[in-house]
Amino acid sequence: MMSEKYMKRKVKRIVILIFGKPLNIGLFILFVSALILLLKVALTEGDKKGRVDNYDSTLDENGGSESVVLERIRDWEYFIHPEYRFSVYVPRLLVKREYDDSGDYLFFVRFEENRFSEESGVAIGVSNRALEEEEAKIREIVEAEFSDIKPKREIVKLTDYDAIKLDYQGSEELESRTIILVTNGDYTYSISTVPEQIDNVLAGFVMLE
Repeated sequence: MMSEKYMKRKVKRIVILIFGKPLNIGLFILFVSALILLLKVALTEGDKKGRVDNYDSTLDENGGSESVVLERIRDWEYFIHPEYRFSVYVPRLLVKREYDDSGDYLFFVRFEENRFSEESGVAIGVSNRALEEEEAKIREIVEAEFSDIKPKREIVKLTDYDAIKLDYQGSEELESRTIILVTNGDYTYSISTVPEQIDNVLAGFVMLE
């Protein structure tokens, strides 16, 4: 067996080999830095995957839409309103404008398009009207501006709730919009965006208990 004295000399030679010259010191620091960077990247990717997995689980627990590929909204931004008990994912870089007690709504938020955004805008209104009353209010607001435009109406499922879907076809004056109306407890929610984006918005919309 190697003697303790021999082992000490061997370790000493290795230390001198690594740290004895400036070049070796630089290489050692570079090597350690690279290891730290790789470790940070691995931890960041793991944390990101964990957040996405947790989000997917939250959607499953709350009955989120299974027909929508969640890959489309992984980089969207999270918005939550605890008082009115809802959360939603919306496209990044939209400009958020919030209004409390605007008259027609207890709370209203618009995520508006701008020159930095790539996706379409989203609007969510919260009222204490019944579902049918909310539908009448939406029709009144739209038809006050565009009296000849009538929506296509159908009943759809949003998680475990029956919801009203109103599809407004676009014209020269009006962009095509799809509006989903759903009631949970004391509140009725109106969720509006362009038709091609509505499924992705609904996939990230959760009514909180």
